[in-house]
Amino acid sequence: MRYFWDVLSMLLTMHVFLTVPYELTFDDSPTEGLRFHIDIGVTIFFALDLVVNFSTGFYSQGVVVMDRPTIMARYLQGWFLLDLISVVPFHELLSTGVDLRFLRSMKLLKLTKTLRMLRISKMRQLTEKINDVFGAKSLVLVSLFRLIFTLVAIATIMACGWWYVTTHADQSRYGTLRWTEAQGFESKTKFEIF
Repeated sequence: MRYFWDVLSMLLTMHVFLTVPYELTFDDSPTEGLRFHIDIGVTIFFALDLVVNFSTGFYSQGVVVMDRPTIMARYLQGWFLLDLISVVPFHELLSTGVDLRFLRSMKLLKLTKTLRMLRISKMRQLTEKINDVFGAKSLVLVSLFRLIFTLVAIATIMACGWWYVTTHADQSRYGTLRWTEAQGFESKTKFEIF
């Protein structure tokens, strides 16, 4: 059961890693529809993952540690704070009128979503668990899958970064016409541009 949970966690982390740059670049956080419900589902999953991690044993010097206080202490010293901050729905809290003056700008709120992307660093541990369960046969497939994901992720981040820099450049300093306008990108939908 834990392996299924870990694989689902890895897939959802990959989803977040590919969608957060898009949302930040195009200022397109979903507020309704399928994308909104998927985003809520991902947030709920990661909140449940927070609870599950307090009960999941770990290996220490070849021995499985199942002592709950030890598990909790290890998780609190490790990933807990990052996991907690990444599941707090700051956008939804702001829209309900909760006083979040300490987060002075919407840009700071948007950056909290990028914390979810840091969960990708857990991917190595998860792929090692998959290799342990399925053996050497899965090693090639998992390695290929990681390579393809890495290439897609790099391309996504670079494209989103390039678009963001281009569309947010100071026009008075660099001229009046951007290449995005010259190529007619301004009239296309966000998804077409992506």
